[in-house]
Amino acid sequence: MLSKRSDFKSAYGRAECYLSNAIQSGRIPHALIIAGPEGSGREELARFICKKLLKCESDKSLDAHPDYLEFDCVQKSKDIDRLHALLEELRQRPFGGGFRTVLFRESQHLREQYQNVLLKTLEEPPANTVFIFEGNETGLLPTIRSRSAVIRIGVRDGQELKAMLLNAGATREEAEFYARVSGGIPGSALSLYSDDEKRKLRNIALDCAEAALSRKLDFSLGNAIEQTAPDTEDKGRANAQFALDRLLSFFRDMLLLKSGFEIEENIDRTSSLHPLAARFTSGGINCIIDLLLEAKIRIAHNANPERTLDRLMIDISEVL
Repeated sequence: MLSKRSDFKSAYGRAECYLSNAIQSGRIPHALIIAGPEGSGREELARFICKKLLKCESDKSLDAHPDYLEFDCVQKSKDIDRLHALLEELRQRPFGGGFRTVLFRESQHLREQYQNVLLKTLEEPPANTVFIFEGNETGLLPTIRSRSAVIRIGVRDGQELKAMLLNAGATREEAEFYARVSGGIPGSALSLYSDDEKRKLRNIALDCAEAALSRKLDFSLGNAIEQTAPDTEDKGRANAQFALDRLLSFFRDMLLLKSGFEIEENIDRTSSLHPLAARFTSGGINCIIDLLLEAKIRIAHNANPERTLDRLMIDISEVL
């Protein structure tokens, strides 16, 4: 299995070089996973690869190309019917006589039973068809990951993020702060700077972490997150994942302090992180990080976000 780790700036160049070599050698993979954190540019890179394979010059020409197929894994309406219709379409030869690409957007949300349906096609793929899974690879079955080449996008350099935020209108102080607390993810940096809801979500998550560790948690994290998107299931799920990412950053900062390093992200929580890190063992913090990662996987596989978050807080209290 191919695995390429790269930052966003070099990802396009590496992908183009890899595709060029694969085309020349006649060894184009039938399945590619474009993996990275939300907001890292993984969808843009996936579409870039589709444009290269289909020889499209723009996003508009790609969307209009008869050999470009797209499946939105977040959309749940009649998804099994949509999947069967897509697989039926693949029985036909590509219209242009060259490649055909099938992009699965936010593929970590594709239900396990539908991944199993798709697996049969991946085992005997149609000629000249490339399946591209864009998303967080933890939501994909090992059997799909093992049949796919993987291109991973890492985080961006802090200076690059600060320049991006300054161009968006941030002051130097704001650019410094949001570049830091975003964990190097462009989408997170911009949303935390410009979106009141995302800033509120971050504060809810970090307040919850501090309260739980101090045994003063008197509110439901699941309900608090649910109230940020009471009428939209998909947005509520995305908000839950965003909150879990913020919690992960908090406990990873605690681990850094335990190891004698400086806080990496949550610099505005310094006064609480230092005493909390001193109170707990590295083993206990690592157990909590494992619980957070398991919660992310469950929500990616369509578990109820509110119940998952509330169960998570119970599990964390038992670790403590």
